[in-house]
Amino acid sequence: MPAQSARVLKTVKTHRLEVSKSAPTPKKPQIKMQNGIYVGKEADKLWKLMSDYHKGASRPPIYIRQSKTYGIACGGHAKFIEREIVITVGKDASSSTLLMVIAHELAHIAAPKKYSSADGKYHGAHGERWATCYVKAVRKRFGAEHFTGVRASHGYAVDGYVLRGIVNSRKAELGEAAPVQQW
Repeated sequence: MPAQSARVLKTVKTHRLEVSKSAPTPKKPQIKMQNGIYVGKEADKLWKLMSDYHKGASRPPIYIRQSKTYGIACGGHAKFIEREIVITVGKDASSSTLLMVIAHELAHIAAPKKYSSADGKYHGAHGERWATCYVKAVRKRFGAEHFTGVRASHGYAVDGYVLRGIVNSRKAELGEAAPVQQW
């Protein structure tokens, strides 16, 4: 009988592990370094620059998940109600892409979409308020001189503008010439 009990216990433990791996938000400590970036330190700097929007609220925790299928991409999800951010990082994602996603998701928490009592809907997840918060913070953090070209006013198109600026800034830090932007 004891051998059978041990087998049942082992099965239960394995099942619990499988459930915890598939949970949408990992409940483990935040990762300190990812792709050469100190995630917490960078997030703190960006969050401080967004203070006009979040009015001194504490920075939400950021959870990093590794993806085997994303390749060079990163994706994120800001959970406003839970006040947390989950970022999925591809195995070959650049540090600049990760910084862009961190800033993008922090801006969602700092400048959340607004509820309209007129139609009972939320508006502006990627609207002008969010885009302004996002772009102001990254321009201050990485240097406005590195952000060239025309910025989109809303939507995911803002990410291209931000990513170019971060890449240019990081190249300047390394002493490399930034690529010429042609529009």
